[in-house]
Amino acid sequence: KVSIPVYGCGFLHQNSFWLPRFNTMSPKQRDLWVSCFDPSIYLSGIQCPILWVNGTNDFAYPMDSYQKSYDMVPGEVNLCIRVNMPHGHPQGWTPMEIGRFVDSHLKEGRSFPRISEMKVEKNSVNSIFESQLKIKEGSLHFTKKEGPWNNRKWQTLPAILDGNTVVAHLPDERPIVVYLSITDDQGALVSTPHQIIL
Repeated sequence: KVSIPVYGCGFLHQNSFWLPRFNTMSPKQRDLWVSCFDPSIYLSGIQCPILWVNGTNDFAYPMDSYQKSYDMVPGEVNLCIRVNMPHGHPQGWTPMEIGRFVDSHLKEGRSFPRISEMKVEKNSVNSIFESQLKIKEGSLHFTKKEGPWNNRKWQTLPAILDGNTVVAHLPDERPIVVYLSITDDQGALVSTPHQIIL
């Protein structure tokens, strides 16, 4: 009925914690592993609503492979990307968004917040959102475009809530990677896919 991968993604052979292991394989072994076991082979078949939960600096599942993965899913995709979310078992089952998302699909009641893909307009970005609960804050998250994803320093600035739209002015630095998030008054955070602004 619903799926919530925490941290994990596909394209592990392109960028992930396991690149050194792939480098020990022969090309034939590598191709066999990818064709049978990498999640990227299966993501296009997901039909249920899905919530992806991860951190910006995860050591194992970087943001580029992560985005390639959720872009493959043909159905409903929701993101909960937190700046510097720690990686671990307790940290992975702690996010309240997991239960809220499941309940929104399996139980009657207040739905989970949703946010549209971010639009870039000159020196600002914006997204439209839906929520049955009050949205208490919007945020712009950004980092430099270069360097390993897990080593990049992310910064967060307040965004403006205007009706059902969240708007943020972009910093002057270019190129940068940016995304927006909103948080409802019970603490559930949803975010847009990240984009590179040149």
